[in-house]
Amino acid sequence: YTSLYRTCLAPVVHSDADGEYRNHDGQLRRFTAGKNKYTIFSQWDVFRALYPLFTLTQRERLPDMINSMLQFSRDNGLLPVWDISGWEANTMTGYHSVPIIADAILKDIPGFDYQEAYAAMRKSAFQEQRGTPDYIHYGYLPQDRHGWSVTYTLEYAYDDWCIAQVAKKLGKQEDYALFMKRSESYKALFDAATGFFRSKDSLGRFIEPFDPLLSEHGFEGQYIEGTAWQHSFFVPHDLSGLARLHGGHEKLIAKLDELFTAPSALHGENVSMDVTGLIGQYAHGNEPSHHIAYMYTALGDPARAAHWIRIIADSMYKTGPDGLIGNDDCGQMSAWYVWSCLGMYPINPAGAAYVFGYPLVDQAQIQLANGKYCMIKVKRQRKGLAAGIAKARWNGKEIPVRAISHHTISQGGILELVVNTGE
Repeated sequence: YTSLYRTCLAPVVHSDADGEYRNHDGQLRRFTAGKNKYTIFSQWDVFRALYPLFTLTQRERLPDMINSMLQFSRDNGLLPVWDISGWEANTMTGYHSVPIIADAILKDIPGFDYQEAYAAMRKSAFQEQRGTPDYIHYGYLPQDRHGWSVTYTLEYAYDDWCIAQVAKKLGKQEDYALFMKRSESYKALFDAATGFFRSKDSLGRFIEPFDPLLSEHGFEGQYIEGTAWQHSFFVPHDLSGLARLHGGHEKLIAKLDELFTAPSALHGENVSMDVTGLIGQYAHGNEPSHHIAYMYTALGDPARAAHWIRIIADSMYKTGPDGLIGNDDCGQMSAWYVWSCLGMYPINPAGAAYVFGYPLVDQAQIQLANGKYCMIKVKRQRKGLAAGIAKARWNGKEIPVRAISHHTISQGGILELVVNTGE
């Protein structure tokens, strides 16, 4: 419940009771697209799990939040990257208003203009800053053209996939093909010899020397707030493609095993203070790691997912003033815990499906926007087997222990999870 409370702390209302607010240059404007204009959009953090959670828990407020992003675009020229009271901090990587808006469109959430939203998303993808022109020109962002080049490339590729899905839904076939091609940009930086995504220069050469434990906090680093270990698993839109780069599902699973057992050391003269909550090189105190444990389930090994999810939940979330291992980042850290308590997580934040993990509660009820409910019931059994979800049933019918769609949950019903406790 504490985590659920913290998911409600941001964004915050920016407009007055009559809809008036001040924009970034102090001008008074009036928000007319909804009841409240919001601000404090920490998009790099919250697109991962907080906003997918809002599609279930804050369905009535979500259109106002998205209309606030669209108003920000009208006021500033682009969708927010990191909005502070109408001012663009422009910090962190990606253009992650895109997956938030795409998720809502793909889930058919009403209350905002899909065509305007799409135009704003597309404009972000062709912005004349933040390394975007070089990313488009080279098919990846070269490190000698812009810092944080690996993270930018991976995250832009994901955002482009999100735009492609909306383009397809809206019947924009040429844009769909364009952005699907751009969504494969991540492949350009994969180094098969090491199994990591690595930075290249503008001539296509890997930057040497390479140290997967190197952490560079400054703007000239290759990975933002992290190491090659933490960032090399961010291909949420194409796990099969990532597995093929590694030589198959089993080899990618083996790479995940290495992540959790690698030395918890950081090299470099300016190590990022944000890399916290280390289990091997998995860093739960910062957002790039949040989806990784659930990749095991998506790759066909739910028992391994359950193993690590239990360890993360038990060790990284406690009561007291030091109860979180890192910054809550406007509710993203707490959203991970809420999802994990329910036994699932949105690996692909705009994929409209929730991958199973290991439920931490025995029962939960989600009140849906249409007046229906989703009831989650957990039956625990001791069979001497590895801990994990043994069976999943939706309204009495057995479903694969892999994922459940947002559309299914939104219809209301009972999700029964039969869980081996491993005891």
